[in-house]
Amino acid sequence: MHTYRNTPENARSIGWALLPESVFGNPISKYVLHDHIKGEFHYTNDPGDLVEQPAKEGYRWVQNIMSGKWIEEAIDTPFHCSVGSESYWSN
Repeated sequence: MHTYRNTPENARSIGWALLPESVFGNPISKYVLHDHIKGEFHYTNDPGDLVEQPAKEGYRWVQNIMSGKWIEEAIDTPFHCSVGSESYWSN
């Protein structure tokens, strides 16, 4: 799991901006916890394992499910073409 600062830039580049706020808690919290195994985001006030490096403009951080390494992937990459999706590795 990784924790990110709750900023509009991180919300776009990492991906929780695409989810409705009701799904994952209080949007005024300072941080967002990303459980990359479950694919879940949760608001928190605990900095935990804070990741300070934001993705480049137009990209988001995605974990390769085969190697476990994090890469920057274009925001508009379809889910089935993402190295973070099982469908990418199943085809």
